[in-house]
Amino acid sequence: MSDIGGGHVREYEPRAGCVSRWYNRPVRYVRLVVVLVACMLGVSACSSSGRPYASSVAVRNDPVLLVPDVEAGNAGWCIRARGGEECANGPTREPIISESWSKSGPPLIWQGYALTLSRVTSVLVDHRRLPTRRESVLPDGLRVVVVEIHGTLSQSTSEARATELPRFTPLSVTGEPIRELKTRHFELLAEDQSFTQSFASSPRPSTGIYGLDAESLAGLEERNARVVTNVRTYGGLIGEGFLACASASYRLDDWPLLAGVLISASHPGVTPPALPAMQPLAGHLEVFQAPALGGEMVARRIPGAWLVVEGGKLEQRLKLLEHLRATVRA
Repeated sequence: MSDIGGGHVREYEPRAGCVSRWYNRPVRYVRLVVVLVACMLGVSACSSSGRPYASSVAVRNDPVLLVPDVEAGNAGWCIRARGGEECANGPTREPIISESWSKSGPPLIWQGYALTLSRVTSVLVDHRRLPTRRESVLPDGLRVVVVEIHGTLSQSTSEARATELPRFTPLSVTGEPIRELKTRHFELLAEDQSFTQSFASSPRPSTGIYGLDAESLAGLEERNARVVTNVRTYGGLIGEGFLACASASYRLDDWPLLAGVLISASHPGVTPPALPAMQPLAGHLEVFQAPALGGEMVARRIPGAWLVVEGGKLEQRLKLLEHLRATVRA
């Protein structure tokens, strides 16, 4: 008989009184049987990664979108992805700009995404190397990966055990791990409420830079509004970010709506760039539709800004947009 151990095969004689049906067979046949049995039992030697897995990992093609935050005082982006939305600021662990995980079940399913800089061509997730991809709707220099994991994580690292969450490890084009840095060089969202005033009804503040007013519209209720009183330039944001310099929440036919004025965060006063993934809205001249948090927004250009409405139904968004007027105060 043969015994596999310590990386070699050791021959030995059967003990007295023990009959082996394979005793007189060739050694190579015995080795084959032992290896086959080991594979059937899931021995790590038969796995290309050197360990058995209780999970299956799949890369998905679901879109990951950057959408502007319409609440006044916020500059930059929120993330809209399969399984949830995220609006967060703070340092990134460059070259990973943002990542998020959620789980459901039973059966246990993990869903996650990572937004990375372009030098991250793949990531390591639960010991699998997965490719990142370029998205036409994302700013230049970014890549993304969307992952779905079914089953229990291997959790081989102390960090995974501590957080009980999967983790994206950035890899270079050669497959080597990329050193991660905590930095604010690349920010998704910057919140500055120091120059933002809130008010629930008229009169409007006298020092506002931008303001919103809705002309008489039957059934429209204004709940509250916010206005930025001192617009500043924001640097270090990902892509051509927007600054919401005024916003107001309404109810129309018992549906909540949020309106806002979006200007360029890096160059206030100039014509802002196009909204991400925006498309002309058929049958409505110079009106566009674009992704928003939790749904869609409608938008039209005004001098130096976008006037946008999100929430409710399309008919209500269009009705409010038609009656909205943005004003500039000295």
